[in-house]
Amino acid sequence: MSGARDITVFKQQYNVAVGYFNEGNYEKCIAKARLTLTDDTLSRYSRVRNLLLIVSAEDNWYPTERCHRRAERVWHAANMLTKPDSGKGQAVLRKLRTKLDELRAHLDETAPSEVDEGRIIDDNSDGEKSDSESEESGCESETS
Repeated sequence: MSGARDITVFKQQYNVAVGYFNEGNYEKCIAKARLTLTDDTLSRYSRVRNLLLIVSAEDNWYPTERCHRRAERVWHAANMLTKPDSGKGQAVLRKLRTKLDELRAHLDETAPSEVDEGRIIDDNSDGEKSDSESEESGCESETS
């Protein structure tokens, strides 16, 4: 679990990435968000926010789709662990759900006419980091 200092650091890192995004420097935005995602203590909420930032900044459909799927899995894990009577927690999840749905609609609109599912498959089914992979795997850019 993240401490108050960690949360402040994660917010600062996210804000730096957003700053890069707002400047149109999408490569730096993606790099900063990916770096933040490598921290084992990052909360699910912060993971989803950083994953969504990558989805928003990436211009290649396939890594964007993989990253969105990862964000969906992390969101579902957070949703399962958030108490129904948690007003603030539920509000945060609703906000993230709205953004996930907006980005899903955009991805559906911009999908290639024939999607190659083999280029999308991401072995991490629960959205949680395993010992053998980094959290941003599945969201990496493609060269082709």
